[in-house]
Amino acid sequence: MTLLHWHIVLLGWSCSLLISYSAYYIAPRLFQKAFARGKPTMRLNFAHQSVSFVHAIVASLFSLYNMWWTVMPKNLVTGYSATLGAQCAVTVGYFLWDLFSTAANVDYYGPAFMLHAIIGFFPMAIALSPVMLGYVPGFLMFEVSSVFLQAHWFIEKLEIGGRWLLLLNDALLLTSFFVCRILFGWILIIDVVKATGQNREAVGTFFFPILYFTLAASMTLNHFWFYRLFRATLRAIRGGK
Repeated sequence: MTLLHWHIVLLGWSCSLLISYSAYYIAPRLFQKAFARGKPTMRLNFAHQSVSFVHAIVASLFSLYNMWWTVMPKNLVTGYSATLGAQCAVTVGYFLWDLFSTAANVDYYGPAFMLHAIIGFFPMAIALSPVMLGYVPGFLMFEVSSVFLQAHWFIEKLEIGGRWLLLLNDALLLTSFFVCRILFGWILIIDVVKATGQNREAVGTFFFPILYFTLAASMTLNHFWFYRLFRATLRAIRGGK
């Protein structure tokens, strides 16, 4: 099934690359004052945040479409549909760009960003086989919170809307993060563990360690990030104290 969607993987990667280069070269001209005050690495950050922001919106809308307006396969572990494959392929293309981007700038981003790109890329690529393809929309609903996470960066760095807009965005960020990544995330993981246990042969012994490592790493990071976000929001409410 992977070969059926190679052109969409290429499209996702190409669009990510185009957005990245466009943001890198055009943004400093559109927001001259903000970039003059910012650090030299702001262009690189702006480019990366822009791609992540667009992908988060596309992934969230695609997930809603697949879960509510298409016929999902009965078996989410082994099932397949063209729209599920297309959504997964777009995200594979995005993570392929993310992997190369963080590798090319590893001195700046560090190994944690590389690990995030790897954790995102390989399970999604394997899902196109298809294995666990039916769960892709559910896990990509995590990206709802990423929309507000990237928006926080833009509001803060470009000084858009002032403190109250930032606080409103952060309230939506915390709420969506908890609902989508923590609460819904645990429901998904419990369902995945049950479903994979019932479909061991279809999943395969090779994919099992990758799957469970990814789930464990993802949820560990989600709890850690929620703790950091919660503390940062409290500091912002108290005026930075």
